[in-house]
Amino acid sequence: LKNLLKVKPTTKTVLFVYDPTHGSGMNHVIRELKEVTMRMGVTLKTAEVFATNEIAQKVESMLNDIDALLIYTDHTTVSGVDSLIKLCNQYGVTLYASDLNSGEKGAALAFG
Repeated sequence: LKNLLKVKPTTKTVLFVYDPTHGSGMNHVIRELKEVTMRMGVTLKTAEVFATNEIAQKVESMLNDIDALLIYTDHTTVSGVDSLIKLCNQYGVTLYASDLNSGEKGAALAFG
């Protein structure tokens, strides 16, 4: 998240979109994200998605007060990255993805 704040220092709220069935490690990732965002003065919100076809509907309803959207490499969110890119462009939200190919598709930032 440090890189995100370098690029967009006005970030106050981040939405983490993830598939909770991606493995037991997601609980650990969310705990770490909450700790890091709290230390940085950023609010973390989460959106659980279980299938690619529900991403647009679930995420769109949460984008009004979001500065950045964060996804890690799980099959569901990476498969739905095109609709996330479209939504982020529509709402002026920075998409920060852990899948390097997402940057080539249109995510503002990608890390890996």
